[in-house]
Amino acid sequence: MIKRLLSKFALATILGSTLAGCAASVHFYSKTGQEFPALTSHAVIIENNEVDAVRSAGGFPIGTESGEGLNIDATQEDVSAKAAVIAGRKGGTHILRTEQGIQEFTVTNPGQAQKTCTRGDDRIDCTTTYTPPTSSTYDKPTAKFVVFRVAPENWGKLPQTLRPVAQQ
Repeated sequence: MIKRLLSKFALATILGSTLAGCAASVHFYSKTGQEFPALTSHAVIIENNEVDAVRSAGGFPIGTESGEGLNIDATQEDVSAKAAVIAGRKGGTHILRTEQGIQEFTVTNPGQAQKTCTRGDDRIDCTTTYTPPTSSTYDKPTAKFVVFRVAPENWGKLPQTLRPVAQQ
């Protein structure tokens, strides 16, 4: 029992420490192959009803992104936040989530044998206890985004809540 608990703790520690600070993985795909300089450290996350305002300010799609959570505690917000940072690095100023879902993954801990021996008067008695393998299933959030770019001279045409912060 203790070994099983330690095994689960070790798994959580390994997953957590390996992926700490990296709750999501996001990949950018350019629409035209053209590269744009970064204008902001992170893009503004917009909703469907805000796309017209971005387009009215001269915004145009420069690519797409797909992302997924990496650790067992990842959320849709982690994926969106990472997507906003990657979009900013690729020259995007706004992102729109177009799809979201959940993907399951399973982690299997191997079975274990524990041998316990006791010394008697003139002999040693040993017993072996077997712990069967265990599996844990986790949900991994996934999402896809469209990345838009609005030229800095047009940011004033955007509502205040949609204005990106210029990169320092």
